[in-house]
Amino acid sequence: MNGDKTEANLGGQDYWVVKLDPFGNIQWQNTIGGNYNDFLKSIIQSSDGGYLLGGYSESDISGDKTEDSSFSLSDYWVVKLDEAGNILWENTIGAATNDFLNCVIQTTDGGYMLGGYSNSGISGDKTEVSWLSDYWVLKLDEAGNIEWQNTIAGGHADYLNSIIQTDDGGYLLGGVFFIRYLG
Repeated sequence: MNGDKTEANLGGQDYWVVKLDPFGNIQWQNTIGGNYNDFLKSIIQSSDGGYLLGGYSESDISGDKTEDSSFSLSDYWVVKLDEAGNILWENTIGAATNDFLNCVIQTTDGGYMLGGYSNSGISGDKTEVSWLSDYWVLKLDEAGNIEWQNTIAGGHADYLNSIIQTDDGGYLLGGVFFIRYLG
């Protein structure tokens, strides 16, 4: 370990969360991961004072992972922390190919929305086909259980990067649509 990091890595790359006070001093830190690579992409503070971490994992059951990423090379991985940085629960969500979680938000009902992209067919947790890479959104309850999901395809390669809840209770998704010029 070097610098300010006080915990050893658990695998190749891990989630590393550092809580600072208003003056920039470290209050606590937590290294979270499994035996392979885990990529943290989004953090929110939840209404209970804790935090939800979202990203994707390539790790098997090991370290802080209680579920395999055996569906594929990478799966969505969400981790719920209390306000002191302790793990309350975690959930690995994925399908047969690759699933990349980029953003998490808390919804007005206390649950969570996850947004990213997938190139998996129907398998594992996924209930709709993706063709190349398509938006994949999931609604979780406050305990991390899947309530519903939707795969949204633009025709070629679609990469969801951002999500907000709208005033009418719906959701606005933003990302990139890519189609290679073929003519």
